[in-house]
Amino acid sequence: MDIKIIDLSQQNKQPIMLEETRFISIGRQKCKSTGGIFGRVKKWINKHQHIDKTVTLSVEDLNIDTNLVIKDSKNLFTILYDTEKKEQREFPIEIELHRLQEPFFLLFNVKELEDCVSSQNGKEQIFHIEYSLALRDDNGELIEKNKEILHIQFKDETNVPKTRFFLNNPNIQYQSNVGLQKIGDLKIQLPNSLKYAPSVDLKIDLQVEDSFGNPINDFLIVKKGNEVCKIINETKLRTKTQANGKVTAVIGYELYVDLDKVANPMEDVEIYNIIGNAKYKYSYNDTYLPFRDLNETFGILKDQQGTELVVSVYRDNISLQKQQNSWSIPQIDFTASQLVYPVKFTIDNKASDTSRPNAGLTIKNLKVHSILDEGVVLYNNKQEDVAINRIIEIRGHELDITTHSGFFIANGDTGTSFNVNFSPALIYSIRREGNKVFNFNVTTKIEFDYIEDRMGDGNAEIQHFVGNLEWTLFKKANPEWLSVDFGSSAIVCYYGKGAQSDLINLRLARQKVYEAARKSTENPNGFEPNEVKDMIERDTPFLSSDILFNDVTNSSSTSLCSQINYNDDIKYNTMAVLLSPTEKLSANNFRRQLPCLKVLMGNQFLPENDHYKAFRYNYIDGGNVVSNTAGNLRDHQHSLLNIENIFKETYYTLFHYFIQDGTILEQANKVVLTYPNTYTPHNLVTMRNIVKQTLPSVREVQFVSESDAVATYYMSHWVEYHSPEDDIQKDESILVYDMGAGTLDVTLLTKHYEQEQNKFILTINGKIGTGRAGNYLDYVIAQILYKKLKSNNFKKSWISTDMRAVENEILEARVLLKSIIKTKIKPALSGTEKIKFTIEKKDFTINPSDILDDELFIDFLDSVSTKIWKNMKKYVGTKEFNVDTIILSGRSLRLNKLQERISEFARKNQAVCIMLDNIISGPNAGKTSDRSKTAVVEGAKTYVETYMTSDTPVLIRSRRLQASYGVAFKRTGGRWDYHEILSRKDIPFNDENRREFSRPNGPLVIEHTNESDVIKFIQTYLSEEDTKRALNSKNEEFISVMSEVMMSDFDNKASLNIDVMVDRNNNVSLYADGNETQYKAPAGVDLADEITLRSLWPVSIVNE
Repeated sequence: MDIKIIDLSQQNKQPIMLEETRFISIGRQKCKSTGGIFGRVKKWINKHQHIDKTVTLSVEDLNIDTNLVIKDSKNLFTILYDTEKKEQREFPIEIELHRLQEPFFLLFNVKELEDCVSSQNGKEQIFHIEYSLALRDDNGELIEKNKEILHIQFKDETNVPKTRFFLNNPNIQYQSNVGLQKIGDLKIQLPNSLKYAPSVDLKIDLQVEDSFGNPINDFLIVKKGNEVCKIINETKLRTKTQANGKVTAVIGYELYVDLDKVANPMEDVEIYNIIGNAKYKYSYNDTYLPFRDLNETFGILKDQQGTELVVSVYRDNISLQKQQNSWSIPQIDFTASQLVYPVKFTIDNKASDTSRPNAGLTIKNLKVHSILDEGVVLYNNKQEDVAINRIIEIRGHELDITTHSGFFIANGDTGTSFNVNFSPALIYSIRREGNKVFNFNVTTKIEFDYIEDRMGDGNAEIQHFVGNLEWTLFKKANPEWLSVDFGSSAIVCYYGKGAQSDLINLRLARQKVYEAARKSTENPNGFEPNEVKDMIERDTPFLSSDILFNDVTNSSSTSLCSQINYNDDIKYNTMAVLLSPTEKLSANNFRRQLPCLKVLMGNQFLPENDHYKAFRYNYIDGGNVVSNTAGNLRDHQHSLLNIENIFKETYYTLFHYFIQDGTILEQANKVVLTYPNTYTPHNLVTMRNIVKQTLPSVREVQFVSESDAVATYYMSHWVEYHSPEDDIQKDESILVYDMGAGTLDVTLLTKHYEQEQNKFILTINGKIGTGRAGNYLDYVIAQILYKKLKSNNFKKSWISTDMRAVENEILEARVLLKSIIKTKIKPALSGTEKIKFTIEKKDFTINPSDILDDELFIDFLDSVSTKIWKNMKKYVGTKEFNVDTIILSGRSLRLNKLQERISEFARKNQAVCIMLDNIISGPNAGKTSDRSKTAVVEGAKTYVETYMTSDTPVLIRSRRLQASYGVAFKRTGGRWDYHEILSRKDIPFNDENRREFSRPNGPLVIEHTNESDVIKFIQTYLSEEDTKRALNSKNEEFISVMSEVMMSDFDNKASLNIDVMVDRNNNVSLYADGNETQYKAPAGVDLADEITLRSLWPVSIVNE
């Protein structure tokens, strides 16, 4: 068997000849071969007797061993004859027979045999290719076909592995405590890409030696994926090739070194050698052969960072930048709260080399000291100095760090940290050189000793660190609110924050003030003993709100409270404006008693009254104490005829004398004041300015209407006025009915629980106010007494509202009668016993029914119930006056008959009537209280403290202004004409629009303006029609004049374009022909109005 030996790895393979030269023989002579193809040709030739014939020759019936990888099976053979070479794809080939013998050659194209899938295995392997040689005549008829077999054997292949190191970097940086660091990869290749090449087994043992040849155990880590290989041991590896035929690595290994196994190099770089013993064998053999000694070097760079101090400072987890060893802390806005503002101070050892056990950083003798700006003093709530080192303190530090032995941070260890805390709970006020300020700076000096022992031998020197924290601090308004309800009869004050709030006992303060002002050796011009004590507001914490001009002719110092310092000990008897006078002082100075402030608000001057004008007082002018009368000082900056100055003096007096706790005066940065529904926006602006001038510490002033305050109080105490089974989330229509001494405020609102927002929505639907209240009722009762008792010498002069030719005895009788009505008659109206009293040594007796059944009393009840409800109904525009709950607040509503009238209305509407004094649920159920008086001040505080916040649980929606605005002027003939410019229905709600706004449809053209010399700017709580009717009937109970515009300023034009503009602070301005009109006469209550005169009684402002 002829076996062809083929080298698959040979380049440029040449064809091999199969057998010797072959012939096709013809003619009569004897051929070399008489059988086969050649014999058949001879027979054919002999038969036809001539030589000139064409035959075809081809290779057919090809059968290739499946183990052989053939590139092109149609190009395995080549035939050479004559001078021609024919490839297999050209078969069959034509051969012209002209000679007796025609030679040809059959070749096997070895290059077409690429590989063998049966790999070399150490045993003899023979592979076969079977084929047939076919000879046909020119008609295609088969002459002869001979089958042949080609036997193939392959020469043994070599496949010695190749290895190569791929290092990431010839040198790696030393770090301690980092563990494994990858240095590179080891790649292994098998060079022979043939499938016939033998598979390979190999073993490689790698290790690392230092530059002295010392092995480093467990230093080098070899990984194959996640598997750690102690020794590389692979079997039956075969070559991998890419699509382009290039050989790739058979396998790769990641090389790591464990830096924790070596120390930081002593020199800049230390060289290490990777050495390996590598051997291989073909998988079918048993004996391993060495194939290469592996060797690669890499260096480890010395960690040049030794033991070193590193200090960092953080605020709110943000690293602060250091400038010349100082750190500037972003401004902290704070209040006197329990919040702590920490600055984190970290101390680290920068070294990462842990190869020297005793090397490290020692910190000791830590000290922290803070220094205030020069001239700055901090005060607590008792106005005591507070040391800055109580405000800025170190917390969370290692105890050893403050000692001489110190705190040790070994190389590579975690450092230490502590907080420098700013704790402002004690800071209630700040002064710089005596002046009140809100911002200040502090430098906190942090210093300590430290030792950087790099070698760990204990010989390093002690060094000193000094760093400064530069604080910029701004004190926001204190969270406590001072809530003030300046009522017509009494003042109530509330102070604190949240549950830590309480009423200020103004009555007790009043006792102390008057006792201190009693006549004595030190105070010879003081009050007489009978002028010091009285029964006004006995057993309450309230302060009566009466005001009078006090006789100060014997004083040599200023009589104006606004001109004294809050720390000055000036006796109260020297003050010109006396707030809350005793009964005796009121009687002695009755002609100089002033109307209540609520009535005066909005007017510029006191009414013409000779007793006012003749009043003499002292004031400081140009550094000197000057004495003059109020009449001579009418237009002076310190004029006491100027109502705004009276307000200032009154509030100065309230804060200086009666809110005696100096800490409150220093701490009260936030003030909320209540006001009646009759106040205009301009009135509130005036009040804001007055409070800011009179209270030195104030930084925020808010206003809450008295009825809103009552609604707020009701919401915050809802469960106390309802049974446990009642549902607070149920919709509720509420009528707040707040009647004090001077005003009656009625507000209609709805309560709705908004599930999605998880809050209650209180929507104010309408407000209305009147001067018919407790004081007005006092006068009504005085009128009834005169009617019923005049036959018993009850004098008409006792109930008069003027002082023309009035004797002192009459004035004293009026004061006494007022007191009797308030303290004796009104409380007795709830019973049936006869009421007895004495005036000017005359005894009088009257039955309660004589008063209650009188038409004047009944008319009063109608005016403050049925009539005001009708006005409210018309004003809000509701067809039905549906009310679920009526809240009664104010001490004037303690009158049973009035409660019965309101309760009757409640029953008709199936409503619940709630008197705030009467608690039905909770621990205070059944207890008597003064909530009718305190609800306003407490509700106002709750409103600003809770309901004005963004996350309020109760949102009170109210139109930014509750009144409507228009202009009024007299037409020819004397009748008033009124035009509504801005309706309350067009005014946006407080949560919808905080921008300025004006009349929705633009200015309104007003005709016939030339028929009047003046146009009045009106605020009204009535409809346009009712306002016009009220003006013509001179009933301005629900109307306020904002200002007056003189038509001469507009050349008496027959028409004007009128508009109303409301700014973002709800200040209302009137525009005529595009020009803003100024307040010619500040708006206020008409002091000559009958309701006002009767409410002021027994004070009279009518001149003699």
